[in-house]
Amino acid sequence: MLISEEYCHEWQARSCLGRPAVTMGDGSVKVSNTITAKVIEQLETLPENLQRQVLEFVQALQMSARRGVPGKRLLQFAGAISADDLELMRQAIEDECEQVDLNEW
Repeated sequence: MLISEEYCHEWQARSCLGRPAVTMGDGSVKVSNTITAKVIEQLETLPENLQRQVLEFVQALQMSARRGVPGKRLLQFAGAISADDLELMRQAIEDECEQVDLNEW
C-alpha cells in the first residue's frame, strides 16, 4: 500500500506521497520506511507460530543492540585523567597486553 494524496493532504505532509504505508491493527495507517513495510508484508503471510519466532528474534536483536551514551555526553570527562596517569596506563598496556606467548596455546 502506498500513501495516497488524500492522506498526505490530511496530514499536510506532501513529502509522504507515494511512500510505503502500513495499516496498523487498529486500522490506522502509518507512513513507513521501505524495510519496515517489506518486513510487515512478509510477516503477514507467515503462520502464527513463525510470526512468534520472528517476534522473539526481533526482541533478541533489541537486547543485543549497542548500549551506551552519545560521545557528546562524555565530553564532560575530557581531561579528567592526568597526563602522568595516562602515561602509566599506556605503559601498563604496552608491557602486559601487547605480548604474545606462542607456547601458551
